[in-house]
Amino acid sequence: MSKSARETVTCPNCGHEDEVVIWSSLNNMISPNETNELLFGNLFGYTCTECGSTTELCYTCLYHDMEKHAMVQYVPDEKQAEATIAHLNNLLDNFIPRHEMNEAGYRYRIVFDHNRLREKALIFHDDLDDRAIETLKLMVEAMASEGADDMGDAPVYYDGIDDDGSLSFVILANEPMVAKIPHSAYDELKPQPAEGLDRDYFIDRNWAIENYLAMIERQ
Repeated sequence: MSKSARETVTCPNCGHEDEVVIWSSLNNMISPNETNELLFGNLFGYTCTECGSTTELCYTCLYHDMEKHAMVQYVPDEKQAEATIAHLNNLLDNFIPRHEMNEAGYRYRIVFDHNRLREKALIFHDDLDDRAIETLKLMVEAMASEGADDMGDAPVYYDGIDDDGSLSFVILANEPMVAKIPHSAYDELKPQPAEGLDRDYFIDRNWAIENYLAMIERQ
């Protein structure tokens, strides 16, 4: 289900108070318009009705893609990781029909950045596997660092499928860059679907690095 509430926020620029809609739970089938807002990166945006300044709101949100059988829990504070894991485990063990979820091969993820929530939602919307995408992002990092003087800690985000079928990635360096990866590269990396519930909550850059190093050790 989708669950929203109206809350009052204060503009950090001028101090004006506005009422906004906060989504603690978002189901793509029940709330398609708000899901599109998420996919286009607008769900967490707030524009002050007084001064017109824009900012990003930070609040916990559970995204549920019923079509692609995935749930992504966004928590703004990484210190809440253990509590979030305990909450999801309790939810999955006691309140969700496990037989149906097992058969559907549901995937469950946790992220700590609303941009990562948008990215995960987009990956699942495009019917892709986030494990392969995270591995491709390491390749994009390597290619970008060869052509840039200072990449620093510039994050890389999956940004959709182009008309020619290639996968688009955005590198948010001082000068944002776009990288295109052939879909065939993704096909080579795509793992077999997990059987039953996929509770590998943290599929991210750290996971991709550990997976790559483990693969090197096995060779």
